[in-house]
Amino acid sequence: MIPVKARPNSVSARYVEDKVVQYRLYNNEGHVLVDFDLTNHGNPKHHKVVPHKHEWNIIKSENGVKYKRSNDPNVPLTDEELELVKRWREYDNY
Repeated sequence: MIPVKARPNSVSARYVEDKVVQYRLYNNEGHVLVDFDLTNHGNPKHHKVVPHKHEWNIIKSENGVKYKRSNDPNVPLTDEELELVKRWREYDNY
């Protein structure tokens, strides 16, 4: 699993069998911002858009911070996001 908290303004990669299947971006406070999923998770009926993204909501309260990921599996990446993924994949030798 990729953590929901990391170095500010960073990106993490999740690997399955030596291949990147997800990138996670963090905001300037180090909280998760968005996941870019590069597969349909073996469920093409439910995940029609590949790659797709899930945005995260950060809920701060006096009890701490909670994270809630969007459930819509069919939100496409923008052209700018696709360019980022392309660059990261080249860096990861994919």
